[in-house]
Order: sequence, then C-alpha cells, then structure tokens
Amino acid sequence: MLTLKLQNEPSILGFVLHLGYWYDRFQSKAMEDWVSATGR
Repeated sequence: MLTLKLQNEPSILGFVLHLGYWYDRFQSKAMEDWVSATGR
C-alpha cells in the first residue's frame, strides 16, 4: 500500500505529509495509552 501511495504521489511533499499525519496520530494515541496506564 505504501508503494502504491508513492507511485500515485508525484511530489515527495505529499508523502512526507502522509507520514507526518500517521506519526502524529500514533504519538497522540501512545501518549493517551501511557497517561491512562500511569493514571491508575
């Protein structure tokens, strides 16, 4: 799926933005899990 995205996206900017979006989501999710785990 990642290779398909690269082939369909001519500019590297779109790929970077795509990566940044998923990284941001993953980071916020991990932070939520960490807070809920340590908050008990």
